Amino acid sequence: MPRILVLNHNLREHGTYHRAWPIARGLAALGWDVVFATVSPWRRFRAEERWQDRVRVVESPRWTWPGLEADDGWGPLALLSRLRLARRERFDWVYCFAHAPNCFAPGLAARRRGARLAADWCDDYAEGVFPLREQLRAEASRRRPAKWAIQRWAERREARAEQAILRAAQRLTVIGRALFDKAVRAGGAPRKVLLLRSGADLDFFHPRDPASCRARLGLPAQGPLLAYVANYHPDEAFLLAALERVFARRPEARLAYTGPAFVHPLSRSAHLASRLLPLGRLAWERTPEALGAGDAALIPMADTAHNRARCPQKLMDCLASGRPIVACAVGELGAILREYPGAALAPPPSVEAYAAAIARMLEMAPDERRAMGERARRIAVEAFSWDRAAAEAAGFLERDSGATSPGDQIRRAGETAHSE
Repeated sequence: MPRILVLNHNLREHGTYHRAWPIARGLAALGWDVVFATVSPWRRFRAEERWQDRVRVVESPRWTWPGLEADDGWGPLALLSRLRLARRERFDWVYCFAHAPNCFAPGLAARRRGARLAADWCDDYAEGVFPLREQLRAEASRRRPAKWAIQRWAERREARAEQAILRAAQRLTVIGRALFDKAVRAGGAPRKVLLLRSGADLDFFHPRDPASCRARLGLPAQGPLLAYVANYHPDEAFLLAALERVFARRPEARLAYTGPAFVHPLSRSAHLASRLLPLGRLAWERTPEALGAGDAALIPMADTAHNRARCPQKLMDCLASGRPIVACAVGELGAILREYPGAALAPPPSVEAYAAAIARMLEMAPDERRAMGERARRIAVEAFSWDRAAAEAAGFLERDSGATSPGDQIRRAGETAHSE
């Protein structure tokens, strides 16, 4: 059976983990010998190993350099522990979920020992994530020049690594058409690039009784309720501007949301402040309750480079939960909702259009919303299981790839990406 090392740069249950882990678990179910490396959310200085769903899971220490976040993939202890793993054990494949140092460097080390290198690209960092971070720094009320200087230093090197791993990888999976096209333009032969859409955990996310979910979360039992689930809020201003218009028309409606509290000044406006119900950073196990409590789920996405290149995992979670959705026709998310209609309202990405779509959803009869939710669940079951995604990934990796890049070219790619 093929032996594969799957490298995820995030903390467990954060970010790309929700794409990397189900694929790793799915490969194990198909008979692959899988080692999955992620970053511990709790342990700062020591690695931890365990077996889960036939996968050997290695959680690297979370400690990182001052000024950087544990989620960024720059932790030196994590990097060292993964380099040891890549150098001591042999793998047929190493699969890097992102270009961060704790993925790319061990990936190159494993390749030098004979593994073939695959990479997954699900966010455009250089032209999407990093400009968004710069915008957030510019809008921050508190200035942190030293911390921001360190972050910008790291981001410049990551931007180079992002391109280097595209050239180095013998197989490349991408989350959407925009990244597929960019990968080909960056020099990847189309036959070495696969558009691999994410899946949904159909057992974890499933239709739930809204009244029970509201009661468990302490939410109002009566009245229209919108649900918004997120780890962070890149489109906070867009969402709040739309909700200000909606709540002016439907003052009885509320929004329950997870993640950090909103900080935009609009969140304190007269129309919004009392109608926003923060649930905080819920434990992952309670996320289905937050989705299940709402009459509809919101996925706000402004028309930005960041959003055009990605497809939020929450789309699959909302579909599997059987919730009617109000999203925006942006990027791969927009393409999916056009391909599988009937489960969502997906207007153009303007504040006015999004507000109108939310208001329309609230005005629908309950039976009409219920039918949309049932359609959403059918779409998830028929088209977006993680078993399907893992099978596609396995077939893609196993397919004959032809010529490979010489090892010295790969070494130069990694050295260029992480040098001054």
